[in-house]
Formats: sequence, C-alpha cells, structure tokens
Amino acid sequence: MPFIATGRSIGMFIGNTVVGFLYGISYSYAYVFASIMSLTSFLLVLSLMIRR
Repeated sequence: MPFIATGRSIGMFIGNTVVGFLYGISYSYAYVFASIMSLTSFLLVLSLMIRR
C-alpha cells in the first residue's frame, strides 16, 4: 500500500510541475495538456475494465 501512495504523490508532483511550467508559457498549453492526460487516463481505465 505505501507504494501506491508514493507513486500517486510523485505523479501529482510531476503533473503539477508540468502544468505550472506550461501555464507560465501559455494557459492554453496547460489546459490542453490536462485534457489530454484526462482522456488518456479514462481510456486506460476503460481498457482495463473491458479486459475483465
């Protein structure tokens, strides 16, 4: 269980850092990145659910 929490924390840190960097360039890049990551996560979970 601690590995899940650690992985999630690292992922959130990296994600927030990337979004902050992209927002510094242009807010549009940050929103596009967040949308792409959200869609990717949805498709990953959907594909894992279909396999069951």
